Amino acid sequence: MSSGQDIATSIKGRLWNTLFLAFWAAIVAVPLAIILGLIAVRYRNGWVDKLISGPALASTSVPEFFIGYVRSPAWSIAAVGSHLTMRIGYEAFQRVGARSVI
Repeated sequence: MSSGQDIATSIKGRLWNTLFLAFWAAIVAVPLAIILGLIAVRYRNGWVDKLISGPALASTSVPEFFIGYVRSPAWSIAAVGSHLTMRIGYEAFQRVGARSVI
């Protein structure tokens, strides 16, 4: 790597965050899917079923990269406040003379 760090060390440091996110995504997604599926079955062929099944079908038939591309403008608008916070933090980082690792 260009930073001179061992690859296994870099992966080990990030593996916990990946597993943490995957765990909480499953904790939220599985019960939500079961509940919405049961509601859709209860009101089969009704407007509630179509309201639940439509977005579910659309989200599985559209590739993930396209969903990210479509949602990125909304994320960038919502992130204006966090961008300002990051910029202020970066300027403070530069003032103390710290070197960037990027």
